[in-house]
Amino acid sequence: MIDELVHVSASLREDGGGTAHFGRVIGRALRRFASRRGLAFRGLHLPAGDGHPALDGYESFGGLRLRLAARVAALQLGPRRRRRLFLFDHPGPARIQGRLPVSWRSRYAVWILGIDVWRELPADLSRSLAAADRVIAISGVTVERARPFLPSDCRIEVVHPGIEDSGGAGAVSQAQLQAAGAGFVLIVSRLPGQERYKGHDELIEAWPSVLAGVPAARLVVAGAGDDRGRLEARVRDLGLTEAVAFLGFVDPPTLAELYRRAAVFAMPSRDEGFGLVFVEAMAAGKPCLALAGTAPAEIVVDGETGRLIPAGRPELLAEALASLLGDPQGARRLGEAGRQRFEREFTQAAFEARLEPLLDRLVVAGRD
Repeated sequence: MIDELVHVSASLREDGGGTAHFGRVIGRALRRFASRRGLAFRGLHLPAGDGHPALDGYESFGGLRLRLAARVAALQLGPRRRRRLFLFDHPGPARIQGRLPVSWRSRYAVWILGIDVWRELPADLSRSLAAADRVIAISGVTVERARPFLPSDCRIEVVHPGIEDSGGAGAVSQAQLQAAGAGFVLIVSRLPGQERYKGHDELIEAWPSVLAGVPAARLVVAGAGDDRGRLEARVRDLGLTEAVAFLGFVDPPTLAELYRRAAVFAMPSRDEGFGLVFVEAMAAGKPCLALAGTAPAEIVVDGETGRLIPAGRPELLAEALASLLGDPQGARRLGEAGRQRFEREFTQAAFEARLEPLLDRLVVAGRD
């Protein structure tokens, strides 16, 4: 019988993007589950610092993967090792499990989030996933795209995440809000050059056509990264500097206000593992635009909470954006339906209700 949960997190930092956001969601869920079941709880956090005020008490490792791996290994030695359940919120830190002798391993589960497992896996990670009591995927699309690369004997379950609807209390950046304006289309994502699948290029290329139908249309880009310069150059080349605003990194209170002021949330990402930003937008009552056949299509209901557009159809992307911006009343209806869907399906409480039966099985029965 398990008597301690150990959350091993790749990141909990506020500036860590969707992976860190999901890590915080998992951390809250695991800590609450442990409290309800009378279990001890321990948190291990790869980056430096405390990570997030809501998750105080995590042991941090300064971004040193070998130090974290050594700590995880050490906790699996000694007489109590079989009484600990390790829960890895990202495949990266779980690779240590594939390097340990079978006799050392405690029971454990690993979350898979998307692109990290949509390619040939390192041998140690493949062994880790094969030996896990459960591999937990955040979407059906994540499983489908990972299947060719996963060990055949993986025990996989899909558990859609949720978020806490905190409202982003705190001081906001007036400069960023002034730059954004109101009634805009919002995209929220980091801008690393190695992740050009989020849809920024597609939105920028579509914007002249959007302006043809809605001359005042404005695109607001929230997020920082080394690809920003390239995107800004393309905006200048297209003569869109007055219609597109780059805000850089946005803190949670300011982001909450941006969602409130936006007319539409749009992120035509091709390779999203889930898309917590769509859930955030729905929590704010905003209609969402995503690509059909992707993981966000498990969140956005076409024609009910937003629009799903086929990939590679820029004319349909522009048409959908212009339609949403040109019909504020219809957009509000979609947004309100999205808010109701969020409250039913994607709150922190809804996520915990989906996760709890799986955790109970792992705590009591282990591998079955």
